[in-house]
Amino acid sequence: MIKQRIFLLPGFAEDAFIFDEIKNSLSDYELVFVDYRKTLDFFSTINDIDIWEFSKKLIENYSIGKNDLLIGHSMGGYFSFAIRELIHTEICMIASFNDQQKIFRITQNKSLTVFVAKSGFLCTKLGQYIMKKPGKGTYLEKVNDAVISNLKTFTNSQIGKMVTLSFGTKLKSEKENPLRIHAKNDKVVRIPDEAFY
Repeated sequence: MIKQRIFLLPGFAEDAFIFDEIKNSLSDYELVFVDYRKTLDFFSTINDIDIWEFSKKLIENYSIGKNDLLIGHSMGGYFSFAIRELIHTEICMIASFNDQQKIFRITQNKSLTVFVAKSGFLCTKLGQYIMKKPGKGTYLEKVNDAVISNLKTFTNSQIGKMVTLSFGTKLKSEKENPLRIHAKNDKVVRIPDEAFY
């Protein structure tokens, strides 16, 4: 019997570890962990990348179809939302957004943020300290530590492209609101305007 596929799309600088707590509950499905590196590298520069082209490339690289399910965490939910609009698949967004204004940022200046990301600053001790601060002493601390450690597995160019994507357009839909799971005290993404659990 062929199992239905669930694609697990991690957030910024995350990998499959972010789904460790739920993957055992999904044993009836074929799980496909999405790694963004190859897709990010397809785009030559940060000027070539946008949410729609990136999502189309993910669909192509992973052969995602309308019968597949997607679970996206944080930025992965943003990508899932765009993929849903393109191929009409079902999604679940965990601690995610479809409006980039919901992301807590040190600055809303896109050029400065992308420059800092591409420079490698996020992998410095000061950059890591700044990234750790919002989650210190909260349930986010463990996740933040894992993300900061995992940043080193991405190139500066890939990090810059992911930050560029985080400044993408607000995604709107005529479809029914997807399943959203969100903590009210999230320190990375503000609660959605749409209904959530």
